[in-house]
Amino acid sequence: MVHPMSPIDRSSVWALLFMRVGAALLLLQVHGLPKLLHWQSELQRIEDPFGLGAAPTLALAVFAEVLCPLLLILGFGEQRNRNRT
Repeated sequence: MVHPMSPIDRSSVWALLFMRVGAALLLLQVHGLPKLLHWQSELQRIEDPFGLGAAPTLALAVFAEVLCPLLLILGFGEQRNRNRT
């Protein structure tokens, strides 16, 4: 059964949405897109802490810093988290 939201709950939902989208956009703009757009130069500069090689390490970094923020913006996992409360 769905209960109507009180004004406090509604403002909290909007605040959480704003924080989630804002953080994801910052991560995407500051870290993800520069790596994706300058792939070749990043291959020369990226450190390889796990010994996988430069290309797999950069691919994992691009996954974490481009795809994951996009999923956050789209609200991936939001419904599952909402059902926990």
